[in-house]
Amino acid sequence: MNWSATGGDITSGGLFHAGTEEGEFQVEAGFQGLKAHTSITISKDTPPPKPPEADRKPRRFHGTVALDPSRTGRDAGRIGEEIISHLAGIVDATVKVTLEIDAEVPSGVPDHVVRTVTENSRTLKFSSHGFEEE
Repeated sequence: MNWSATGGDITSGGLFHAGTEEGEFQVEAGFQGLKAHTSITISKDTPPPKPPEADRKPRRFHGTVALDPSRTGRDAGRIGEEIISHLAGIVDATVKVTLEIDAEVPSGVPDHVVRTVTENSRTLKFSSHGFEEE
């Protein structure tokens, strides 16, 4: 296969490298007496082409789900197996999982529960935790 081009350089494999001059240029390929050519427009203002729809893939997942407080271990385990493991198994994936707890006790939280939950939160390295009177 023989290649020729104006407006830039072309490799023996047909890879075109545009020059710095703007305008319309020609690329020609020849093989066993046959020839084909195409026009190329070089412009500094032309954005690169968008990838075909088939090549565009989602790049982020997010999800929120309420867990049954009496079955937290079971529900979290299923989420780990059926969602998180698939995402974490992707070579270049960064997966973050956050557990948020929101408890309201209209009659007030007993002192011994406040002490236990506060100490356990520290031990389990919660990034934030606390009780409120409101």
